[in-house]
Amino acid sequence: MQIPTTLIRQARQDELPAVAAMYEQAGYKGTASPSDMVIVAVHDGRIIAAVRLCDEFGTTVLRGMYMLRKFQRCGIGSELLRFAEASLTLRACYCIPIGISRRFTVSLGLNGSTNRAHPAS
Repeated sequence: MQIPTTLIRQARQDELPAVAAMYEQAGYKGTASPSDMVIVAVHDGRIIAAVRLCDEFGTTVLRGMYMLRKFQRCGIGSELLRFAEASLTLRACYCIPIGISRRFTVSLGLNGSTNRAHPAS
């Protein structure tokens, strides 16, 4: 499937309610905090996907990568991760993929880790 015309950018603080609404529609129970760096995909003026970079105990953790079902499997998730990676600038980032996201992250060349490989909380 071809990627729909989509803008990938950092969300503004006043957009957090729209991110929360998209998360709810996509079935995600987490929320974006004002301290998170939230990266969104916008299509036709509407937030259709988001991912958060969160500081947890001094470590950056990638969380809440969700998108509306209609836009899955067309490359938007890959674009979100590329934007997130470019935003990290010399910081390590950890992700704990579950379910289908494990196959997705492996397909992008991201390696899973053992419990010993990531920092303790």
